[in-house]
Amino acid sequence: MARDIRMAGYLPCRFPPTNTNAINNGTATWFLDFFNFGIRGYEGGVSAFPTELPAVGTNPGDRIAGSDAIAILKGSIYASSLTLHNLGGNVFTLQNAFTDSDFDRGKVGIICDPRQASIFQISDAVTATKTISYGDNSSISPGNSTTFIGSYGEDAQITSYEPVIYYIAMSARNPNITSLKKQYLETRLVGGLETAQMREEEVLEGVESMQILYGLDVDNDQIVDRFEAADSIAANEWLNVITVRLGL
Repeated sequence: MARDIRMAGYLPCRFPPTNTNAINNGTATWFLDFFNFGIRGYEGGVSAFPTELPAVGTNPGDRIAGSDAIAILKGSIYASSLTLHNLGGNVFTLQNAFTDSDFDRGKVGIICDPRQASIFQISDAVTATKTISYGDNSSISPGNSTTFIGSYGEDAQITSYEPVIYYIAMSARNPNITSLKKQYLETRLVGGLETAQMREEEVLEGVESMQILYGLDVDNDQIVDRFEAADSIAANEWLNVITVRLGL
C-alpha cells in the first residue's frame, strides 16, 4: 500500500500544463479520471463509495461499515520512448520492446511529454513491430471518444495505467473474518469486447478497519498545512494532497 500511495499521480514525465482524457466518459469515471485525481479518499459511513465496490453488509464479500477507502491513480513504472507517432493512422511506434502485460488490446495507456499528456484505451498492440494503436473502438470498451490526443515526438514517454483502490470487506475465503482488499484495473473479454474494468483481490485476512487522514499543501510549498478526513476535502483540493496518515 505504501508503494502504491507514493506513486499516486505518477507520470514518467513532469506533470504537463495541458492534458486530454480520450476515453469515453473518462472524466466521469473515478478510476479513469487521472488528470483530476492522483489520489482520492472515501470516508466510511459518510462518503458515497464507488459503485464498483461491494455494498456494506455482513455476508462474504460485503464491505465493512465505518471503514475508509483510498484510491490511487498512477502510471506504471515501465515506460518507453517513442520513435514515431503516425497521426493519420493513430499509431505509436515505441523504441523499446514490450510484452502483453505492458500493453495489449483493451488496456489503458498514458503518453506524455513536457508540454502535454493523454490517457487513452489501446485498440491494438503488436509486439513484433512495437506499435500501439488507439483509433478503432470495434473491439474495446469503453473505447475512445476522440483520436485527437495531440502530436507526440521522440521526447514522449508512454506507460500503462494502473489505478487501484483499497478497502475493508468480509473475507470471501473465510466468512468469519474481515480482510484488506483492493481492486485493480484489468482487461477481460465481455460481450466480444476487451473491456477495461476493476477486479477485486483479497490482500490480507484479519484486518478489521482502515482509517485515513490526508495532508494538504494549500500554499504550494511542499509542506503539509493541515490534515483532513476525506469528507472534509473539496473536489478541487485532492490535487493538493501530498501525504497520507493511514491506520489499520
